[in-house]
Amino acid sequence: RRPPRSTLFPYTTLFRSPWSWRAAALAVFIAFAGFSILGRTFNSYLPGGWWGAVFPMLIAHVPMLCALRYLARGAGTSVTHLFGLRGARVGAVLASATVLWILLSLLMGLTGATLISLGFGMGTGASPGIGREAASSIFAFTDFVVWGPICEELACRALLYTSLRTCFGITLSSVVTAAAFTWLHHPDSIPVAGACFVPAVLSSLWYERTRSLWPNIISHSLHNLSSTLVTLIWP
Repeated sequence: RRPPRSTLFPYTTLFRSPWSWRAAALAVFIAFAGFSILGRTFNSYLPGGWWGAVFPMLIAHVPMLCALRYLARGAGTSVTHLFGLRGARVGAVLASATVLWILLSLLMGLTGATLISLGFGMGTGASPGIGREAASSIFAFTDFVVWGPICEELACRALLYTSLRTCFGITLSSVVTAAAFTWLHHPDSIPVAGACFVPAVLSSLWYERTRSLWPNIISHSLHNLSSTLVTLIWP
């Protein structure tokens, strides 16, 4: 066995095959189909749509959480150990997360601005994010800033990227994962889609290097927090 490619975190693991390809494919299908079905149910039947539920992101990702836990247990390990969520050095995690957050913010802004300058217009529908009314709810705020980043990183980087990475290269795994991440956010225009997709590629590459989900989760949470605060403060 080769040594871990990163020594930043003590619980780095190699991308060996922790579970079979068939099990991974079934788990990915359950995770994303479950999210889609529950999301449509929220928007169709709940007063206020998606944000009418208590912790909608957490609830919609329950199929993914169950599938991921089942895969980890079948591989004789745990989710926290497998994805570097246990034993990581706090200082290193915070430094890595801060740098990643800054890079993602810059990349998101540059990508969106570039696509707009090329003539792609912004959509007129509801863009990804949280509305002012929902942002004022402690449940929606917690869901968007805490549960959303945790669940989305577990779904995309932990489940999907790791499953792809055991069979395919870094580039293909990163691109497919970024496409899934973009789909989860239902972009209504090409600039919004690009602003989701390109930073998501960097997030997968960051996880590839650190082998810990903490920097991704924290930087994701910081982005959602800043977006929510702007929504609340901006007139």
